[in-house]
Amino acid sequence: MTPRLVLLATLICTAAALPVASAQTPQWDAWFDADDFASIESEIERRLRADADDRIGLLARARLGVMWHDSARLDATIAAMERCLARNEADARCHWWLGRAFGRKALEAGTLGGLRYAGRAREHFERAAQLEPQAIDIRYDLHQYYILAPSLAGGGKAKARASLAEFAKLRPAAAPLLEAQLDLAEERNAEAEARLLNFAGSEDRGVRTVWQDQLAGLGFRYLAGKPPRLDDARRVFEFAADRFPDRELFQRGLGRVAQEQGRHTEAAAHFERALAIKAQPGAHYRLAQVAEKLGDIPRAIAHYEKTIRFPHGVPASILRDASERLRVLNRV
Repeated sequence: MTPRLVLLATLICTAAALPVASAQTPQWDAWFDADDFASIESEIERRLRADADDRIGLLARARLGVMWHDSARLDATIAAMERCLARNEADARCHWWLGRAFGRKALEAGTLGGLRYAGRAREHFERAAQLEPQAIDIRYDLHQYYILAPSLAGGGKAKARASLAEFAKLRPAAAPLLEAQLDLAEERNAEAEARLLNFAGSEDRGVRTVWQDQLAGLGFRYLAGKPPRLDDARRVFEFAADRFPDRELFQRGLGRVAQEQGRHTEAAAHFERALAIKAQPGAHYRLAQVAEKLGDIPRAIAHYEKTIRFPHGVPASILRDASERLRVLNRV
């Protein structure tokens, strides 16, 4: 697969872990936001036993399958969304989640397979946008595809701009978020930051999700720069943490900035706050690292262990490093 398609599939997979405008119910959203997988699985099974074509149950299975790094669950997602569409081809959310599943399949495939799956992702994103033209979360994924995919796979920034112009006519107040998406793609970071930090906000779940994703993308772009722009990253993460105090990601971003600046006590406090909001393997791993720097070996061991025992979403590179650090520290 081409590097841009790898990045595209990775971004689709990353975005799938964010809160989404689910077209389900607040109860489902609460379960997913809390990673309450026992309740999710139980309700999915209950609904699909009663009706194998239950739309809400099938969508929940898709959300769960794209979140987890598990081929079997991903295949179940594709089967669930194909079942949904067999009953109702005009279901935008089923097209969208099927596109997201094919995006993850593209990440797992080789060059030819990656192109094939990426093309199928585009087809379903485009169909979803036709069916729900005002849905910003669907447009966001479609634009990310257009921005990152080569023309061979149906991509191109001109397509993203045309789609943005159409969306801006429908939802002008939300359009700055998609304009910032293009700014970031073309490395106009200052323009993107101005749009994101001056955005008026919304209670619409899809708008909030895209706003959060854009803020996180900008903050971590500053952090990963060569050289890193740590003060800029801190400013963005502080804004986002103040605006979205229930999102652990922004506390984790502040922790990363402090860690890079060698302020390990402050970094540890941010990672602890992130874990208090929601346990994630990245926060456990980073807290273990700063605990090592602070000479708190028992604390480091405890969080490396929590990293490798986390039930889902742990990248292989972090698993390897956490396991190696445990091996070393347990000899001390």
